[in-house]
Amino acid sequence: MGTPLTIAELARRLGLSTCTVSRAMNNTPNSRISAATRNRVLAEIEASGYRPNLSAQALISGKTHVVAVMIIDSNNPFSGGFIHAMEEATQKCGYHVLLCNTRGEIERERNEASMLRQRGVEGLVIEHLGPADLLLELAKDNYPFVLLAPYPGAPELDYVTFDDIEGGRLATQALLQAGRKRLAHLAGPAHLPCARNRRAGYELALREAGLAVNPDWIIASQDYDHDTAGLDAIQRLLDLPDRPDGVFCFDDFIAANLYEAATSRGLKVPEDLALIGYNDQSFSRRLAVPLASINLDTKRLGTEAAAILLRKIEHPEARPGPQAVTITPSLVWRASLGQNPTPNS
Repeated sequence: MGTPLTIAELARRLGLSTCTVSRAMNNTPNSRISAATRNRVLAEIEASGYRPNLSAQALISGKTHVVAVMIIDSNNPFSGGFIHAMEEATQKCGYHVLLCNTRGEIERERNEASMLRQRGVEGLVIEHLGPADLLLELAKDNYPFVLLAPYPGAPELDYVTFDDIEGGRLATQALLQAGRKRLAHLAGPAHLPCARNRRAGYELALREAGLAVNPDWIIASQDYDHDTAGLDAIQRLLDLPDRPDGVFCFDDFIAANLYEAATSRGLKVPEDLALIGYNDQSFSRRLAVPLASINLDTKRLGTEAAAILLRKIEHPEARPGPQAVTITPSLVWRASLGQNPTPNS
């Protein structure tokens, strides 16, 4: 393959104008370029090794065809399915996806958003934790973005999300269906909206069943890491003098750590302690006692987020009103709950 050429050198070699070469390369609609001319251009590109200067193209067109996802923690296996689906959906439309980790730091989120805009990224999908000012600034500038959760007090901002209240309700109802009455909740960090919503679903299911909410049986993990997820809260739970017989865990990592800690104390799952997690991670079904969980359709989440974002980028003149998609989770019953009394439900 020869030395890469500039578009001007390529045009001189072909005896064509740079405009003609550019239109042939991009197959510009209504350009009146013949098939023979376009084929000549493409053949020369293939033979010469020409590569377009994307920065120069972006300066001319104002389009980079790059979007970004700003996520709290891409190491979470939950994020992988969402990101993969978003990449698939955007690539079909000629876009590329950048990934930024904010690590739950508000200042990092703000700096990343500023940097991405300066570099010509055309839109963002944001897992947001900070105050409203960043989001309101983006909205004021008509900059395309989609949130991964509704922002309280700003219903006009577009989002896709899971119904974590319903997910917490489903998990708690499953424990009740398994015959458990003393139900605890190992909650996630309180600053996460999904943690607050899952707890709300737990409390709702108890009230619907006519059971009191015991605050001593709601224990939140403040220091969260996958390997040590919930260990502080787990020890406090297992040390309770009036120990629960069923536990809804914020996610599968906490549930797996609870399983290990409980069995190390001689407790049997599900005989002594029924467990259910959340997010239905792949390892859940491989535990010695497979873990029941709440499944989230991360592929749909990524596809829906991409669809809303691309509509906003490609049709900025359209004003369809707030775009909101809420995806309902589903229950996956496994042995950590015991035998399913209604397996076909």
